Amino acid sequence: MITLARRGFTLVELLVVIAIIGVLIALLLPAVQQAREAARRAQCTNNQKQIGIALHLFHDVNQNFPVGMTGAYSTGGPTLGAWFGPNNQSGAIGWGCRILPFMEQVALYDGIVETFPDKNFLIKWNQNGIRNRVPQALYQAPLQTYMCPSCPMPEINEFIPLSGSTIDQKFAKSNYVGNAGVADGWGGPKPRRTDIDGNKSGTPYDYHNGDPGGVLFQGHPSYGGLEISLASIVDGTSNTMMVSERSGEMMSNGSQRHAGAWIGGNENRVREVCFRAFETPNSVGADNTANTAAASMHPGGVLTCFADGSVRFITETIAGTTYRGLSTRAGGEVTSNE
Repeated sequence: MITLARRGFTLVELLVVIAIIGVLIALLLPAVQQAREAARRAQCTNNQKQIGIALHLFHDVNQNFPVGMTGAYSTGGPTLGAWFGPNNQSGAIGWGCRILPFMEQVALYDGIVETFPDKNFLIKWNQNGIRNRVPQALYQAPLQTYMCPSCPMPEINEFIPLSGSTIDQKFAKSNYVGNAGVADGWGGPKPRRTDIDGNKSGTPYDYHNGDPGGVLFQGHPSYGGLEISLASIVDGTSNTMMVSERSGEMMSNGSQRHAGAWIGGNENRVREVCFRAFETPNSVGADNTANTAAASMHPGGVLTCFADGSVRFITETIAGTTYRGLSTRAGGEVTSNE
């Protein structure tokens, strides 16, 4: 009887098989990553839809949307340089906190409200703000609805410096920020800021002398703050941005772009809860943290909730004039957000 030896793989054949497997993995991996990002984007869309519903429920009860943050102005309405209300008080609580009762977070909201006996949400300037008023367990409570699943930042936001101090206020993060319109966070005429048509040789746009045009901006109702109603969104709710994203990346000047914080921010700084539309989405051109643009970790743009409650994707290549038009509620611009 002749016994045939069993033939195994040669080294060349083994290498070929390994190479084929490697190619298949290389082809499959991008598809898996795209599927995961699609799922994260769908969850982010759902988060913003829930936020949009909560904002509209707040409007139904109060006949207006909440202010971006309860900052107090002394006189003259929304003019920077007049941040403070009675007893040198400034802002603290953001719109994300004000809508908690409409997001099934009544207990959390009540716990925060109890720390403000006068219910005006004002805190004396430079008194460590929320940190000295609200229990840490409340302002560090992680809320998944306020977190974009594509953002790798931890649940606690490490990048909210306290004015006049080296202390960082470590608040639970929010990746969603309100539309403050076309407003310079530091106020006053700025040569780098152009007129609304985007012509850089034009007259600098200065919101110091007027309404920044957005939907959620800083100001206490009792001291010149802006409470925006649906009736005042004359450009149309489907043409006016209400909430977008903030990722927490670095800016071109090396500063940390602030991710949001759902409870609010540092006394006079609305930047933790709002974005400005001077820069298009994912832009790194903002010159300071007060003017940071909407940004996300979604490739190519940001998801944005409009004033009608719809959520749409705005590409980072959108024309600046179109984007600024979508940020104003009564600018009269003819825009398309497609």
